[in-house]
Amino acid sequence: MATIKLSAAKSAGAAISYAAGKDKLDEETRDWLRAHGVDETVVARLSDRAVAVGGENVDIEHVRGQMRATRELFHKNTGVQAHRIIQSFAVNDLNAADPADWERANALGVELGRLIAPGHEVAVYTHIDGEGHKLHNHIIINAPNLETGAKYHQHNDFARVTKLNDRLAQEHGLSVIEELSQHERRTIAERHIDAGYVWKDDLRSRIDAAMSDPRTSNFEALTAVLSEKGVDIRVRGQNVSYAFLGPNKARHVSRGTKLGASYEKGAIQDELARRTKQLEQAIDRDGKVKRGAEQLQQSATRGIEATQGRIDGEQANRGGLERVQADAASTIRQSIKRFADRVRGTFERTERALGSITNRVRQVGCTISGVLAKHEAEKPSQDVFRNHALGQLKETKKSLAFWTGYADRERALIAGRDKYDTIQHNRKGWFRTKPVPAEHVTFVKHYEKLATLQAQALASTGLEELDLRYVDERIKDLTQRIAYEERSVPKPRSLDDVIAEAKREADQRNVQRDSERSFNRPKRSRNRDQGLSR
Repeated sequence: MATIKLSAAKSAGAAISYAAGKDKLDEETRDWLRAHGVDETVVARLSDRAVAVGGENVDIEHVRGQMRATRELFHKNTGVQAHRIIQSFAVNDLNAADPADWERANALGVELGRLIAPGHEVAVYTHIDGEGHKLHNHIIINAPNLETGAKYHQHNDFARVTKLNDRLAQEHGLSVIEELSQHERRTIAERHIDAGYVWKDDLRSRIDAAMSDPRTSNFEALTAVLSEKGVDIRVRGQNVSYAFLGPNKARHVSRGTKLGASYEKGAIQDELARRTKQLEQAIDRDGKVKRGAEQLQQSATRGIEATQGRIDGEQANRGGLERVQADAASTIRQSIKRFADRVRGTFERTERALGSITNRVRQVGCTISGVLAKHEAEKPSQDVFRNHALGQLKETKKSLAFWTGYADRERALIAGRDKYDTIQHNRKGWFRTKPVPAEHVTFVKHYEKLATLQAQALASTGLEELDLRYVDERIKDLTQRIAYEERSVPKPRSLDDVIAEAKREADQRNVQRDSERSFNRPKRSRNRDQGLSR
């Protein structure tokens, strides 16, 4: 069976370093390999945690620099940089003590990475250390797509990845397991039991019965009900532990995290809090109903008494009622007349204000129309300039990616040149009579492949040779040019920006016109002899 786990990495370099595990293979794993019959020469060559490496769309020896250059090319070097997938294999499917199965597991990891994120850079590192020494792959997927630059997102993608992994396992003759319920966590020891008594299942059933008991309304009540069922619950920091005696009088203890999410402290407290809130709401509703009935009865009593008092007063003062009605009618007529006068005055002032506002709106509309027409006339030339700037920026980024890859390969060639020359010399002398170590053969193949790629890249430049210092200067200049070109690309203007600009121009003209009117208005002065004159 092949199982998977998914996670995201904000640092792709850290994820690759952990997966590669340079010089971090522990001695316990070496001893385990020897005990299971692995040849000593194979064990002696192992130094990294990754016993097999592979990839898709990458040079595995320079995967860190290549993935970084891709992210920088598409401006996707922030946030989540890469995604990690751990693909584990069962012992009865692939043997961790068989070097041939290491390569087979690595090839399956590369194929799974290709199915999950086609068109992305994928690096796969195969491990055999850890508990049980199961073969498992660490699959690192670079976030941006090589062609579109769009990021791969694994959020809510677990179901699709699981189906791809199961299909891949079936195609290669590996077993497929059914997923367990998320309601509970079952340990490896529990899964190994095919039949018979399982004490954790017994404990879960007792806790479920206690939670279903109507008396369980808070934690104290839960403790009492569990005690009746023979279970002792204790709070330990952020969690709880359960203890009880099984049928064979054996004492069993388990933390809530080992039983499942529904049995942890937080889940139990949330459920008890929900029940307590429901109970308080029910009590509060009963109290409100009783208080409402009392208030309704009191209000009805007061209404009856007030009505009876008005009837008695009307009967006693029927003669004065007509006089009161006449005074009230006169007061109402006067109030209506004053209200009509206020409405008429308000209407006249509003009509004058609306005339001024209409003129202002007409002026603003003419200004906006002129600005829109000007914007539409300038827009084609602005778009051409912007597209040209964006095309120039894209070409500069492509050039930066080319020279960055060239510099990385050149440094790798310089670093491995002495080793390559030594191996070639030994092949002509020492290794003519003895077999060449496999790691030397692998190194020579990789070095020659890297040299071929570098020669092709140099040929594409049209130059006969290049100095690394010149390349570094070129990379520095291209980086500065990209920063300048990104700042120089004009931002597209929206319709809202154009309208806002038109409104500002109209407001400026109105302010200028108002100031001119104020300046040209005749001044008034008071003369001591002439009085008020103009």
